[in-house]
Amino acid sequence: DTALQEKAVAVVIAPENVLFFIPEENIAIGVKTKFFIQSIGVVSCESEWDPSKPGLAGELGRLQIHPVHRARMMEVGLNYYLESDRWLYAQDYLWERSGWAPWSCRHNVTAFESE
Repeated sequence: DTALQEKAVAVVIAPENVLFFIPEENIAIGVKTKFFIQSIGVVSCESEWDPSKPGLAGELGRLQIHPVHRARMMEVGLNYYLESDRWLYAQDYLWERSGWAPWSCRHNVTAFESE
């Protein structure tokens, strides 16, 4: 979508030469490159990149964070209702501890090769 592309940084992932757009807010808040690249397939499956698309169990955001995490997010100083905070929580409190296991679309993780 054009609005997303205007507020994003373009990334080309070789060797497939697939173009993805990383929203500026994700870069600004400190989302790790490895986490973001791996999340591309998961987010595409979970929310189709629509931050307003609710999940069947009330999940919110592009990463579809379940409401069960709301209290824990408050405990660590993050706001469940802010998309940027959901990304940080997903990265720092879910992915860092459990990998992609918490997501139903975990089988869609995008490969990440570090140099």
